[in-house]
Amino acid sequence: KISKKKKKENHDLLNKLKLVYFVKGENQIRMTSGYTQLFDKFIVLKVEEYGLNSWDEIKKDILKSKLFWNNWLLRSKTTAEIKNRALKLLHYLDVDAANK
Repeated sequence: KISKKKKKENHDLLNKLKLVYFVKGENQIRMTSGYTQLFDKFIVLKVEEYGLNSWDEIKKDILKSKLFWNNWLLRSKTTAEIKNRALKLLHYLDVDAANK
């Protein structure tokens, strides 16, 4: 069971994380097919927690999370869709960091 302190830390991380949706010379990441900024932050943090080859674990966490319990579009994403979205977001974060 997750402690209150851990829940607070996770909440703080979700609030503080800044994502990049546009990088010059690349196609803009679109907020289509039900994706939300909260979901994007969640999957990026889960990749940080589990690593790049833990898509099944990330999918399980999405299904268990109360953040998305009522969002069928996000809960129905396949592991391949989650992986593609996360890798694109991570790529943009890397490019943005390299340009600073």
